[in-house]
Parts: sequence; structure tokens; C-alpha cells
Amino acid sequence: MEDTLQKYLVYQSPNHFSSLERLWVEGKLCDITINANGKEIRAHRFILAATIPYFETVLLSNFAESDREMISVQGISQTNVELFIKYAYTGQITLTEENAQCVMIDSDYLGLSEVKNKCAKFLEYCLDLQNVFEIYNLAELLDCTELQEKATKFIVQHFHEVSKTEQYSNVTSTFLINILSNEDMYFYSQEKVFEAVLRWIKYDVDNRKINLQDLIALIRFSSLSDEYVVHNVMEDELISDSVQCRNFINNMRNTQKCCKQGNSPINMRNSNREFGAPEGHVVIFCTWNASSIEMYNPYTDNWDTSNTNEIPGKAFICTAHKNRLYIVAGYVKTIVASPAWVYKPQRRIWNSIAPMNISRCDAGLAALNGYLYVCGGRDKKPLNIVERYCPETNKWKIVSSMHNCRYSLSVVAFEGFIYALGGHDGNVVLDTVERYDPAKDQWTILDSRMNEERSNFGAAVLNGKLFVCGGSRIALPFSPLNSVEVYDSTINRWEYKTNMDTARFSPLVVVNVGKLWAIGGNSYARSRTTIEMYDPETNSWSYAPPLRKKYRQITGAMIPF
Repeated sequence: MEDTLQKYLVYQSPNHFSSLERLWVEGKLCDITINANGKEIRAHRFILAATIPYFETVLLSNFAESDREMISVQGISQTNVELFIKYAYTGQITLTEENAQCVMIDSDYLGLSEVKNKCAKFLEYCLDLQNVFEIYNLAELLDCTELQEKATKFIVQHFHEVSKTEQYSNVTSTFLINILSNEDMYFYSQEKVFEAVLRWIKYDVDNRKINLQDLIALIRFSSLSDEYVVHNVMEDELISDSVQCRNFINNMRNTQKCCKQGNSPINMRNSNREFGAPEGHVVIFCTWNASSIEMYNPYTDNWDTSNTNEIPGKAFICTAHKNRLYIVAGYVKTIVASPAWVYKPQRRIWNSIAPMNISRCDAGLAALNGYLYVCGGRDKKPLNIVERYCPETNKWKIVSSMHNCRYSLSVVAFEGFIYALGGHDGNVVLDTVERYDPAKDQWTILDSRMNEERSNFGAAVLNGKLFVCGGSRIALPFSPLNSVEVYDSTINRWEYKTNMDTARFSPLVVVNVGKLWAIGGNSYARSRTTIEMYDPETNSWSYAPPLRKKYRQITGAMIPF
């Protein structure tokens, strides 16, 4: 059979569209006038509508301007209106250090995302000491993440120089906290950081001294010499006038020096309580409303409350990873859902991330080896499906399913495995445990079961052993437990430990300052604000400062220093 494939050639004239610009320049066949702040520019409707989304919307919709012979463009300079109209005919635009920021703002307004992105890329090469804060604010305003990251990196790399500029004096406290929290600031001269913090506060001391403690908490005082601390830090009038700040700095130096020397902070004593120095902040919030957050402040030995943005979800589950909180929603309104968010404590804002592949509620969540794992849950029926999230790529992937369907379970990372414990399979509450090996993508059911069936309980790892606390042995109505068990993997056995003082289901269980914390939860239709701490050395429980308010249901995590 002969080959029937036909030969063809596509010819593209290099000057085909040059006549369009000529017609515009000569004013021929123009059918619309653009009023740019008093200057009238003639043009062609179909060219503007075909190349600039703003004009496409205005000219092809039911707007009143769609049939008019003249359209006014507000908020854009005459120069830039001409620049964009020329771009419509030529596809070219000239960017300079003088016009790039204005062009970027205007291209965003006109819907020209490609031009906006080119402006952002151009501005990356224009960063200097005088414009970096302005460019950062612009990137944040227009949601240009890459440009914002480049500006942040520039500020951190040149922090000493930029901290002496007038623009630095006018940044917000939130912005400054975000910069000082950057991991690259760890290697920066802490003397210069301290001096920069004082310069910023003293620029408007009456309004900014309230931020002093939040800012000095981000300084590594252990890297400063004793002489500098005595003569430069403690003798500064802002520090010397505040007993709280002086005590705070002394505690910080002692804690940081202890950790730096390799000593366990648990051997240190907090001046206000009998337990040891902090390992991190405990962050908690209601699973039905993530806009109000409580954070345990180990230096004041109390709970501080802060507000953040509202997000559309409830029945959240939470875990910590790289000093951030990650949550996935159980419901959006009344529908089982799949959205997820990340919270950066320094910025106090929730940002959405990629949604899960599977909608679910009452699942378990844990972090291991740079990934997050969501296990089980339910959506009309119990699930055994497991998903893995990669923060680097912002993508979810289905991995091997558990052997058992489970909801209201606990999921914990322990000894390089993901453990799925207890929960409900739709018929009964479970006492079984299975673990996932990420290297083999395989689940194995353990021979050793918990001593009691548990759902809606807390679990955490302390001193190389896996603890479970509270929960319920009955699905509904909940009958809370106060029992505590520990799993020793070296002997593959569960054993009881001293009971909590209060029976609790749905408590948040975390490890901090070398102790196990059982936070909140519910007992017989009563929400608890009490917090109990378990000391493994004495096998006993004691009370910590209570939460500031009651929560219908609680979640959260411990964020290490």
C-alpha cells in the first residue's frame, strides 16, 4: 500500500503583524478612544480585546462602556496606558528600574499575568538596599512568592546594611519577626541583630516597646560574650527598665548554653515551676475553629492567646513539621472534605496547600522523614486509605493501604515507622496496632495489642517508648478512660502506667520538657481545661497551668525551638 501521508509546510511571515502597529500609529480604521487621564488615544477594539484581558472584559460584556466610542482608564498613568496599548499591537514592552514596579502593578490590574511575571523576574535583578523593602511589599501585595523569597533572602544576607536605612525603620513588627525567624539569621552576628532590634524599637519607642520581648526572643544570647551582655544588653535603658526582660534574657542564655553544651534541658530548673527548661512551644486550637490559637509560653509558664485568619473547615487534625503546623479538614460546612492548610507561627496566618486526594474526617496525621501521612478516617464508611504529602512539591500521593479500616485512631511516627493505633472499624473499637514501613511501602500488623480497646485517644513518643492516654472503649455514648499504656518495641509488649487523674477522651497528647502532656479533652459531656503532665522518672502525674478557655474539641502540636 502506498504511503498516503501528505507533505505540508506552514509559512510564517516575519512582518505579518507589523502592519497592525502601522495602522494604529497612522490612526487608520480606529474605532475606539481610550481616555488616559485627559489624554485621548485612538485604537482598535478587537486588538485591545484580543490582547488585554481588562479590555476583553469591558468590551465583550454587558458593561455600559462596551458600546461607547470612548473608555476612560482610571488609576494608570498616561505613560503606562500608552505603553500597554503599544504592547497590544507589538507584544513588546520596555522595562526599566524606574518603571518596573508601576508596570507590575498595572499589568496585574489589566490581567496581563505574563507581563506581571516578567516584571517580577526583572525586579529580582534590581534589588538594592534602598528598594528591597518596597519590592518585598509589592511582591506580598501581588502574591508573587518567588520575588518575595528573593527579597527576603537579600534582606537576610545584607541585614546589617538594610537595618540602617530609613525604610527599615518603617517596617511592621510582623515583618521584622518574620525576618529574624529566618533560619539563615542563625549564622548572623547576634550583636548586630540585637542592635538592629533596638534601633527599630527606639524609632517609635512609645508604640513599639510592647514588641520588645517578642523580638529579643529571636536572638541567640548564648552566642554573645558575657561582657557584651553586661555592658551593652543589660545596661540599655529599654532592658534595664524591664525586670521581665532581664529575667527573660537570663533564662534564654541559660537554656541556650545548656543545649549548646549538649546537656539535657530537663536538668535545668525554671524559676517559676518545678519542671525543666522548655523544648518548644505547645500550640493548640479548637478543631472546629482554627482562627483562635493558644500557645504555651515556657518563659512565663502560661498560655497566650492570639488570633489568625479564618479558614473554611472544621474537625481538623494536626501535626508539626519543620516548625510549622499542618492541618487537614474533616468537614467544610456539613460535607466531608479534603482541603489542607499550613500555619507559620511567626506570621500567624494559615495558608492553603494542595487538597488531599480523598475526602475524609476523623483520620490520623503524622510527619516522618520530610513527609506527612494521613491514615484512615471515614466518608460514609470507614477507610483504610493512606496518603503521603510532600511539602517540597505540594503534592499528595496514595501509598499502601492499612490492613484495617480505622477512624478516630491515633497515628504516630516512631522509630522510622508510621504507627496506626486503635480507632473504630465501623463495628467495634479496636485494640490492634499496625505500622507502615516507608522504605518498603508496606503495612504490618503487630502481634502485641494494646491492653484496652481505644478510640479518640492521644498518643506520643517519650524516651524511646510509645505512650497512649485516655480515649473511649465505646463509640457512643463516649465513656472516657483515664488509663495510660506504654509500648516497648524492644520486647514488643504493652504495659500499664499510672492512670491520669482525670478520665479524658479526645485529649491532645504531646511531649515537652521531657514529660508527657495530656491537654484538655472531654469527660462525660464536659470540656476540660486542665492539663496533666506525666513524669517517666517517678511514674506520676502532676498539673500544669490550665488552658484559658474550654474547647469543644482540641488539636495542636509541639513546635520545637
